Amino acid sequence: METRNWPPAGNREPTIVVYADLQSLEALTGIAARGGDILAQLFDYAILDGSDDTWAHALPTSTKRVSLEDLGRTLPSDSVFLVGGPLVSKRIDQLALAGYAHVYNLNEIAREMSAKLRLLVALAPGFAGSRVPAMLDPVGQTEPHHTLIEPHHLPLPSRLVFLVNSLPKSGSVWLCGMLEHVLDVSGSDRVRISHCADLVFDQNQPNLGGAVSLVRDMRDVVVSWFYDVAASDLRTGFERARYPDIASFYFECFVGLIGKSDRYFGGDLVGWIDRNCANYCPLIRYEDMVADPQRALTKVLNAWRIRVPEARVAAAVRAFEPFRLRKAGGPRDGYVGKMYRRGHLRNPGSGNWQNELPAEVLSDIERRFADYQQRLGYA
Repeated sequence: METRNWPPAGNREPTIVVYADLQSLEALTGIAARGGDILAQLFDYAILDGSDDTWAHALPTSTKRVSLEDLGRTLPSDSVFLVGGPLVSKRIDQLALAGYAHVYNLNEIAREMSAKLRLLVALAPGFAGSRVPAMLDPVGQTEPHHTLIEPHHLPLPSRLVFLVNSLPKSGSVWLCGMLEHVLDVSGSDRVRISHCADLVFDQNQPNLGGAVSLVRDMRDVVVSWFYDVAASDLRTGFERARYPDIASFYFECFVGLIGKSDRYFGGDLVGWIDRNCANYCPLIRYEDMVADPQRALTKVLNAWRIRVPEARVAAAVRAFEPFRLRKAGGPRDGYVGKMYRRGHLRNPGSGNWQNELPAEVLSDIERRFADYQQRLGYA
């Protein structure tokens, strides 16, 4: 599937796309639309994939048909997808990998529940009280990163997504890869990377299964980030790297980016860490993950209350050993595979700064980021 990046939607009407089966379609059209409209008449497109397209006969002739192969050439990148049927997990993954982020699972509407609960689910966007009814939010407001009602075993519900919230160049792609493997969601978009303040918005996703904070010694972050930016420059059309050495990258880019960007809380990285810890988000140091990746992965799964056999955790760690990755050519599918092909997942290690950082950069890091380094035990 080819995707396109269209301009922001602005105030125009959303494009509604249905990709379902007859049962989930009937459950959806059973909800009355404002003004007496039949909901099916609001669908702009129906996706046909050749598996069982008989459900599309229930749609009005005004609903355009589109194949999976033509999505990127036909649909805006901000289209809203209503997905259902027995292949819902596969379909959601296909859309995520094609770059479409606005996806609803119609099977949640079609599943057995009381009429009153269906009503409350439909009304959820208009909730204006101080506490959501327990049946809709069984975990309450004390643990915003925990949306699982009880410990889960594999396979996980297909609606759940998980977030690795980190400072860039802290091993997030590596951890994502191990999590995809151990949760059996490889090649999907269900384990995602967010950076620092992104989590303020991401944590409000109703389908969030868990989040983890990933940190690293700032001295190694600078070194790794410099090499990543240099490689990205050459890959994206610059004649040469914009920052020829670590010192120019640090003083001309890094300091301003971290210190003034809202994404990094204007440089308040200790505040970022403390906010996450206050919300029961597990904290993983990159150096500890390098020393014992199985222990780090187990810590994350336990914090998310996901029960996975120890042998499966060990297998996920082995699958992402550097030598094994290089021999296999890296992951083939999904976000992690794409990042590997772009040069991420270099040899894991710590302390590279000792041979790479210029003295003036080291001195500035020790002064400017002293609180961060001390908070995490790097000073």
